[in-house]
Amino acid sequence: MHRIVLSLLVTTLVCLIAILSINISKDLQNEDKTNEGKIWKEREAIVKEEARIPSEEDIKHLEECYNEVISCILDASLSLDAMKEIYSDVQNAKVCSKANKYFNSLEAEYDRHKEEIDKIKACISTFEEAYDEYISMLESIPKYSKKIREEKYAEFEERITPIANEVLGEKEEYLSSETEVEDMYANARKIADDFFDEYYELMCKIVNAEAGGSSDLDQYYVANVIENRVEHPAFKYYTVYDVVYAPGQYEPTWNGAINKIPNERVKKNMEDYLRGRVETGMPSEVTYQAKFPQGSKKDEPWAYIEESGHYYCYH
Repeated sequence: MHRIVLSLLVTTLVCLIAILSINISKDLQNEDKTNEGKIWKEREAIVKEEARIPSEEDIKHLEECYNEVISCILDASLSLDAMKEIYSDVQNAKVCSKANKYFNSLEAEYDRHKEEIDKIKACISTFEEAYDEYISMLESIPKYSKKIREEKYAEFEERITPIANEVLGEKEEYLSSETEVEDMYANARKIADDFFDEYYELMCKIVNAEAGGSSDLDQYYVANVIENRVEHPAFKYYTVYDVVYAPGQYEPTWNGAINKIPNERVKKNMEDYLRGRVETGMPSEVTYQAKFPQGSKKDEPWAYIEESGHYYCYH
């Protein structure tokens, strides 16, 4: 009987010891987890204190820089398209004043485009600085802070890398267009200057002979009629020389008046007119200038200058 009781006591004691051991083990495990959590939080606090962790504000700043780049590129694209259209007008111009007028517009657009390119460069530079700073922040996160590194690098790949690649692509495209723009501008200027060199001296002489003592407007009109004849399909004239020296057309070419030295006012007026700075409003169909009305609407001349007695009439 005593043996049985003793055996039961021993068994009970063993069970109690086993249960106590299990509880102690669980307590130790919980303590370890608690300590591990504390260590992680301590490390995280150290990381945040020692490293500059990229925040949502940093990402938004990069996105704002990106939007500025895209906005500037859109403006530059519009000015480049405008330049190409005007350049085509310069190339297709058949007379001096129009070639120079178009060039003046192209020059204004060229200046605007250069300003847009400078803005693009500045915006891209700002983006690149913010991008480099963001990379530095990522690299400063300690390697033992694996969780934070993984989260921030994943966020970087998802939100930053795509816009960075787009900015880089746009940078290459629009900065490489500078050569195209410079060539376009230089070629347009040459066309305008070549026209001017061809026209200026002869136009000064004939306008001086025809209207040297008349009003500025009369002088502009004389030059305009000559250019209208170059362009008009009814005349087979291809140059200003062809028009002026066409047989039986301009009296100063055979009476010697064309050889007189032009006065300074004529020179100034012809420079302004041929450089495209003057708008006469004369229709392209006005191809006659004489001291009597003529042409299809001789009873309705487009203009009459009393000072010189010149009628400007439709073809």
